Amino acid sequence: MAIATVTILAASMLQGYAQQKPVNPQELLQGRKAALIKTAEQAQTINSIKDEFDGKFYTMTYYADYMLDTLLAHGVCSNDEMTMFVAKYLLKPMVKDTIKADAACSAFQAVTPEGDIIYGRNLDYSFASPCSLMSRFAPKDGGYKSISMESLPFIGYKQGDLSDTTKDLSMVIGAPYMNLDGMNEKGVAMSVLQLSKRHGFEQYDPAKKNLYTTAAIRYVLDRAASTDQAIEMLSQYNMFAYAPNCESRSFHFLISDASGKTVVLEYIQPEGSTEWVMSVIDAKFVCNKFLTPGWDEGKEDCWRYTIIKKKFAETNGVLTEEEAMELLSAVSQKLKPEELTSNTQWSAVYNLTKRTVTLCFNRDYTRRFTYSLFEKTPDEPASDKKAE
Repeated sequence: MAIATVTILAASMLQGYAQQKPVNPQELLQGRKAALIKTAEQAQTINSIKDEFDGKFYTMTYYADYMLDTLLAHGVCSNDEMTMFVAKYLLKPMVKDTIKADAACSAFQAVTPEGDIIYGRNLDYSFASPCSLMSRFAPKDGGYKSISMESLPFIGYKQGDLSDTTKDLSMVIGAPYMNLDGMNEKGVAMSVLQLSKRHGFEQYDPAKKNLYTTAAIRYVLDRAASTDQAIEMLSQYNMFAYAPNCESRSFHFLISDASGKTVVLEYIQPEGSTEWVMSVIDAKFVCNKFLTPGWDEGKEDCWRYTIIKKKFAETNGVLTEEEAMELLSAVSQKLKPEELTSNTQWSAVYNLTKRTVTLCFNRDYTRRFTYSLFEKTPDEPASDKKAE
C-alpha cells in the first residue's frame, strides 16, 4: 500500500511539473509565423487575424496584455522610443522596424436626423499597396473596450502580407500603439491628422511624462468616458510630434463623444514664448490646417475643408450615415506618388450613439463593412451590454 501511495504521489508531482512547463507561443500559431511573440495570448491574437477584403483589409481581436500603464509610466516621445517599448515589453528584442504615423486626412462630427452622433474620417497616405487592420481591444486592466484602425504599411506590411504564411507577423502585436482613429464603448472617438508647413511640437515639463501621438489615442480610447475627460487626461502629459529633419510633421486631433461634444486639439507656441501649449478649439470638422486663430499662416482653406464647410452650412451639420459616407467620398483623394498625403486608405463613419462603424477602402464606396463594438468574438459569451 505504501509503495502504491508513493507511486501515485510521484506521478502526480510529474504531472504538475509537466503542467508548469512554459508554453512555446510559436507552437500555438495556426499556419502563421511570428517568431518574436512571447505569450500564448499573443499567439491567440495573431490567430484571430481575418482577411475581410482581398488582402487589403483585415480584422483582429487583441487578447494580450499591451502594458499601457507601463508605457505611461515609462513615457515615449518618438517613433524610435515606441518601437523600443514594443520590442522590450511586448516582443523579443529583435525589432528593427519603426512604428510611424503621419498622414493627411479629413474628419468631422455630425448628427443624424434621428439624433445619433456620427464621426466621419478619411485616412490619406500615398501607399500604392494599401493594407489596413481593424483591431478589437478589451484591456486587461479593466479599461474600456474599443475598436481602432491601423495602417499596416507604416510598419512594413503591404497588401496580402497578413495572409502570407512566410511573412513574420510579430509587429502586428504593436497594434495598440499604431492606431490612427477609433472609438470606445463610451462613445468617445479620436483621430490624428497631419498638419502641413509646421515643424513638430515638443513639450518638456519635467513634472510630466512624455506621450507620443498614437499612444495618446490608445490612452484616450482605453480610459476616457467623454471628450472633456480626454482633454484633462492628455493635459497631464508632455505631447510629442517630432521627427528629425522633417519640415512638416506636426499633428492635431479631433475628439468627439456620444453627447456631441467635439473639439480639435492643437499644440502651439504663444507669441513670445518658446513653450508649446495645448490649444482646444470647438469645431465640428477639420482637415490639415491649424484652426487656432493666428496659426493658419494666412493660407486659403484646402479644397477638402471647403467642401465639408459648405455641406455643413447647407445641412446645419445634420447628415445621415449614407450622406456622411458620401461626403467622405467627395473629399477622398486619388494616389499622386509625388504627394505624400494623397490616396485615401479608408473612410470610416463611426456611430457614437449605436457604437458601430462602417468602413470603405481605397475609394471603393460600393463595398462597405459594418461592425458593432459590442459584437461578440467567437470565444466569448454574448454580451447583454447596450449602448448608452
